Amino acid sequence: SGNLWFGTDLGVYKYDGKSFRVFNQKDGLGQQDISRKGILVDQSGTIWVGTHRGVFRYDPAAESKGGQSFSLFQALADINVAGIMQDKNGNLWFASSEKGVYRYDGKSISHFAEKEGLGNNYAGGMAQDAAGNMWFTMKNGICKYDGKTFTDYTAKDGLGGTEFWGIYIEQSGIIWVTAR
Repeated sequence: SGNLWFGTDLGVYKYDGKSFRVFNQKDGLGQQDISRKGILVDQSGTIWVGTHRGVFRYDPAAESKGGQSFSLFQALADINVAGIMQDKNGNLWFASSEKGVYRYDGKSISHFAEKEGLGNNYAGGMAQDAAGNMWFTMKNGICKYDGKTFTDYTAKDGLGGTEFWGIYIEQSGIIWVTAR
């Protein structure tokens, strides 16, 4: 509907082109510190907000009636969200800074962590390449998921840095990673 959404450590701000409205705990957010890449407007228009205490969905009808505008997405009630994205197939992905990654297909949640082959339980950035592979930044490198298998890339594979945060894939296929 043309609104701009901003996540801050004071809550979520919606800008409608004329004024700002802030949403925080009184509006249903369990915690008002919003993750770095913690806001997503999905293909259907649903607004998802990731916090350090779970994932919340925005309900415009509740806002118009003066009720709590956000409700906890119970399937992911206890995660510290580092990022949210939607893949080419419409699946939602939630990166957690402590429990790996989650995929929501609109009906059920799949969880991927170290025990399933994910590099480690800290996931930060996420991206999808042209072939449909999902890429995640981890504390010690990056990890590719082809839908069946995880492949880790770390300093031994030529990555520089000790902590990895952001990831971007150019249309040409070049992968850019921010590291420290």
